[in-house]
Amino acid sequence: MALYRTLYPGFAERHRADLSDDELDLGRWLGDAMGDLVVANDGDRCLVHGDFRLDNLLFGTGPGAPPITTVDWQTVSYGFGLSDVAYLLSAGLTPADRRANEDGLLHVYREALAAHGVMLAPGDVRHGYRLGSASGYAMAVSASQIVERTGRGDAMFVAMAREAAGQMVDVDLPGLLGR
Repeated sequence: MALYRTLYPGFAERHRADLSDDELDLGRWLGDAMGDLVVANDGDRCLVHGDFRLDNLLFGTGPGAPPITTVDWQTVSYGFGLSDVAYLLSAGLTPADRRANEDGLLHVYREALAAHGVMLAPGDVRHGYRLGSASGYAMAVSASQIVERTGRGDAMFVAMAREAAGQMVDVDLPGLLGR
């Protein structure tokens, strides 16, 4: 929480010309809402990748290759699994594709968990996904301020923040947190 609030002003200054006032205001709001977000995320915890996006997934195609291998575990933590799901969907799909498919993908996720003995109610999955929608913006802010700055990186962090902001609005994260 404190790290995000410390890094956000530099992020906002750097990307003021690339993000809308609404997108920047949402990022500022997120800093203020972090405590409420942690309290609302009171469910079971698990291993969380933290940077779960397509760039960090390798798809096996050869004989005997695993179907998917996840790489880049430098942001691993113990947290809420649906934050990885929300992050993947905001970073990996266009907003239109995310909106059209997120309910179906959340159903597939829930069914896959159930097949491995992890039982979650549909409402709990949706709730966790809504709370997890903040993860993409939080990563954009944090990572953009601690890695070496490049043009490609700046473009990626702006896109991550923009898509995550849209997702937070679409799932009404502010409303969920009573703001």
